[in-house]
Amino acid sequence: MKCGFDIDGVVCDFVSGARDGSKNIGLDLSDKNIMSEYHSKPDAYENMLADEAFWLNLKPIRSSWHFINDIFYKGHDVFFITSRFKDEAISVTERWLDEWGFMFCKVLFTENATGKARAYESLDLDFFVDDLPSVASAVASVGSAYILKHPYIEDSISRPVAYEYGVKEIMELKELYGIEVEK
Repeated sequence: MKCGFDIDGVVCDFVSGARDGSKNIGLDLSDKNIMSEYHSKPDAYENMLADEAFWLNLKPIRSSWHFINDIFYKGHDVFFITSRFKDEAISVTERWLDEWGFMFCKVLFTENATGKARAYESLDLDFFVDDLPSVASAVASVGSAYILKHPYIEDSISRPVAYEYGVKEIMELKELYGIEVEK
């Protein structure tokens, strides 16, 4: 199978890193606020994101690491498709994946949900996992998508729309073992 995964919120614990980093610079941001107003933060927050060390110090989601490497070793193709847009994040993404020992075929960078849907099609993926309902909905319009559930998406306005597109919700990647994929 050809499997696609977002990075932040799926294999990388961006929210915990951003929450801790925000506290260190005197900001009190909730997880939901970190994810919902991603592009309208104070300069101090933007400066934090412009530091390569911030991105390199993020921790992986341990259960996701195990799943990704297991399916890769079992012969499945693993692709990461991310909307990381800061040059500092882009420049260290593959290094972060390598340093944490993630096995993968390729990393693709896109600007938005539509870009992830196009990448899904061009790679001819069997499924894609994201943490954001709006992205999963866009991908589901061209294929099979899953939302890795987090508390910060509980009341997301795009969550009901995702279900209309047939997006399935999972708590951990290991729930994908044994899925039947229809193309």
